[in-house]
Amino acid sequence: MSGGPVPLSESEANAYTDGASTGSRGPGGYGAVMTWKGKTEEISGGEQFTGAPELLESMSRIGHELEEIGITGYPEGHPFLKDETLREAMYEKRPYATYIVSQICFDPEITSSWIRRVRERGVELPIYIGIPGAVSKRKLMQISSSIGIGGSADFLKKHSNWFIRLLLPGGYSPDDLVEELGPYLGDPNRGVYGFHIYTFNEVEKTEAWRQEMLECIEADG
Repeated sequence: MSGGPVPLSESEANAYTDGASTGSRGPGGYGAVMTWKGKTEEISGGEQFTGAPELLESMSRIGHELEEIGITGYPEGHPFLKDETLREAMYEKRPYATYIVSQICFDPEITSSWIRRVRERGVELPIYIGIPGAVSKRKLMQISSSIGIGGSADFLKKHSNWFIRLLLPGGYSPDDLVEELGPYLGDPNRGVYGFHIYTFNEVEKTEAWRQEMLECIEADG
């Protein structure tokens, strides 16, 4: 109101609100200024989220138009979170998600073991196995810290295979992972629906590799 408070009786008060007025879709941030008998009081608040499960639950409660919601899986664990925390978080997010994308892992046996554990916990969401695209080993080393590698000495020690594979002659090629993980796609017990390819901004190079791979698959027929 631009004209200032409207004179009211002593039993009434002015309220100027934002975010919590009639028609609001649900919880979230709000603020209000209350005036009464010449006194002014400001109130504000909002819903606090300590993790993704709470956010997803709130989104479900107030409604949204998202057709797909993906959550992350960590075959080799997380540098800063305990495995138990990861398990609990996935189970809590399960009712609100439509699929799982795994973090990068260069060891198919570890990926297979992780998928088995996910299914044993009763999580039946489709899984897309995350792999790097046609990315140079130098780029993979550069982005390693952003995907959770390099944050702690213990994590580096546990995942030394990650770096060893990169330093081998010829470096990294997604062909090897596709060949080793490909059979998982046809196994109904694993529920693997495909690959999620991390391009790390090398989109054209990765797309050229993908098209070449598809042509090889069609040729083998």
